[in-house]
Amino acid sequence: ALIFLVRLPNIVLPELNSDESQFIVGAATLVQDFRPWLVVDGTTSGPLNIIPLTIVGYLGGGMNYGSIRVLVTVVCIIPICILFYFTLKRLLSPTRAKLLSLPLPLFFAYQINTDFIAFNSETFPMLLTAAVLLVSIRLLRKDGSSILWFLLLGFLTGCAPYVKLQSVPIFFLI
Repeated sequence: ALIFLVRLPNIVLPELNSDESQFIVGAATLVQDFRPWLVVDGTTSGPLNIIPLTIVGYLGGGMNYGSIRVLVTVVCIIPICILFYFTLKRLLSPTRAKLLSLPLPLFFAYQINTDFIAFNSETFPMLLTAAVLLVSIRLLRKDGSSILWFLLLGFLTGCAPYVKLQSVPIFFLI
């Protein structure tokens, strides 16, 4: 709630990053013609950065900077913090996990750098990285070593080139 409330005044700001305009145009195009392999321009990032933004269009909302910043805060930034907490909770005690995960939501809430306020091509890779780390730690700790967790890890790491090509080496190392 703190992240959402503190980031809320940022929705009225104009374009903060050129990725925002490209993603809005790509999402609006996908709402009209949902063939991402054909209509999405993948020069800046992959289609998995743009496809979730179509939720705004399908719900009848306007495709603008404010709506995608609210969506990304709810769908990406807050889940990143939650996934990071659960990753630390698997490694440490719950008290230490709460203490060590606190700087991340504070960082996202009170950041004034426009690259962290704007929705850019690094937002979804951060979410994917947080999810891959949680699944990896779960598998390493042998809490859930069923085949489904391995399939989920493979699926998430396989999504890396479709989110941002530069994230592939990071996922390769993980």
